[in-house]
Amino acid sequence: MIGIALLPLVAAEDFGAGPVAALKKEFQLVEQQIKQQGKITPGVYSTVQKLSQMISSIIEPNIEEAHAADQLLLNVVFSEISMCDAKYKKFVNGKLKKGQMAMATVKTEFDHCGGTVEQLKEKYEKCLNERDVLVRHN
Repeated sequence: MIGIALLPLVAAEDFGAGPVAALKKEFQLVEQQIKQQGKITPGVYSTVQKLSQMISSIIEPNIEEAHAADQLLLNVVFSEISMCDAKYKKFVNGKLKKGQMAMATVKTEFDHCGGTVEQLKEKYEKCLNERDVLVRHN
């Protein structure tokens, strides 16, 4: 008979392929060790075979089914977030356009200067900078 304590541990990098792959590899190592030593009880061999079959027929399909369900949920949530984002952008853009149209009709004290606020800032930047220097020194 063989002792279970003699089994090597599955390396951490084997888990990168997934828990099912790591479990299969571990069972392959058990089978390999059993074959090398040549002496096993029918009960141990039967247990290893049942566990191997359980992995293939029950555990692996359940993991794949859960993965598919998780992926579907992610797709639905992503779609909802995208729709919400699109509605928000449409709302913001609509409000922005309405605001811009309203501002275009408003007369300000700077209308006689000619140009937008940004153009006026550029035009009078030197004057504003000099004023700021004077204010800081006083």
